[in-house]
Amino acid sequence: MIKKSLQVSNFFALLVVASGQIVSAQVAVAEQQFPEAISQVIAQNSTVVQVTDVSLNLADGELEIILDTLDNAILSVDTSLFRAEGDRLIAYIPNAVLALPDTQFFYAVNPTGDISQVRVIQFEPETIRITVVGQGALPTTNVSLRSGPFSYALNPEATAIESELIVTGQTETPYVARDATTATRTDTPLRDIPQSIQVIPQEVLEDQEVIRLNDALRNVSGVLQNSRDPRGARYQIRGFDESSVLRDGFRLTNASFGNSGFPELANIERIEVLKGAASILFGTLEPGGVINLVSEQPLKEPRVEIGVDLGNRNLFSSNLDFTGPITEDGGGTLSHQCPISHGR
Repeated sequence: MIKKSLQVSNFFALLVVASGQIVSAQVAVAEQQFPEAISQVIAQNSTVVQVTDVSLNLADGELEIILDTLDNAILSVDTSLFRAEGDRLIAYIPNAVLALPDTQFFYAVNPTGDISQVRVIQFEPETIRITVVGQGALPTTNVSLRSGPFSYALNPEATAIESELIVTGQTETPYVARDATTATRTDTPLRDIPQSIQVIPQEVLEDQEVIRLNDALRNVSGVLQNSRDPRGARYQIRGFDESSVLRDGFRLTNASFGNSGFPELANIERIEVLKGAASILFGTLEPGGVINLVSEQPLKEPRVEIGVDLGNRNLFSSNLDFTGPITEDGGGTLSHQCPISHGR
């Protein structure tokens, strides 16, 4: 029944007065945020508090009955004393007395379209009664009682504790690929492919500033560079030598020697490694697997990209990448990547 107020979490709901006392475990939780307010509740639980002013506040379709107390004392509100009878909502506030400056009670007429009266009177010497009378039926407007930093709902349908649910999450990392084209020739989710395929997305290649295939394949388990042949690198997958390198599903490797040269990675969108005997889908190959280089696709929007890499041991690499539509009306697309020079 206790509502969250002043952007405070639902620990306010722990302040429930049962049999005239506050459950100690609940107070311990709330004291972490409002130690002074909680200590006042404990100290004043058996002390009569003077209510010096009563006012109404209608905002966002909700009617608040605000009780101001002497020296901002905290009222010990027992929500189990809230009830609905006929066309009215009734709340009893124990250990409290009305001390209004000009009158002995509070009375308001037609504060909302479905509420005819709001009355606050001294019901017993140390108990205040609040009555909200509807227009022939229970009010549909949300009615709450506010005292200091605490707010309490009077409507029966609002008896459940309102809590703030915060859902946190993370966006999907670009380092994790969900689809692959190797083995199926279609863009298929990896979970639907019965073969073992490991993908190195373009974000990994760019962030690692990879310019050689053997550097990129260090991200893949079970793949090793088999030799340092000056004619090109050879790779071993799952212990099998001479694993072939494909480009968009077509073989680049010499069938006899397994030599793939040194493939340029400037225009590669991702690298897919198909492991296991499923490599025979691409012809007479070793059963260890294949390495498939997937080229970048042309874009409909014009774009030009120039890259230069410099490093020690005479490293120099530069490339030019441009893409866009072929005709002025956007018909067709063209993409071309040109490695200007690459030496080390």
